[in-house]
Amino acid sequence: MTVLLRSAASNDYAASRVRELFAAQVLPAFARVGSRADAAERAGLVASQLLGLALCRYMSTSYYANPSATAHSATGSPDG
Repeated sequence: MTVLLRSAASNDYAASRVRELFAAQVLPAFARVGSRADAAERAGLVASQLLGLALCRYMSTSYYANPSATAHSATGSPDG
């Protein structure tokens, strides 16, 4: 899942696979609760929150695992 999330940020095919995955797993749960008419919209909102949380968690974990490498790669210089 980590590789898929990382790829989805910069690759259209990976992003579409993430959307398909969440549509297959999240949408059915929302269709069972509340109005079926807006289930897709509610599932999309929750999926975006979950993906954002996962991406932020991944990025913060990467940073704290090796902060100097992250700073170097972000700025292009070893001085940060």
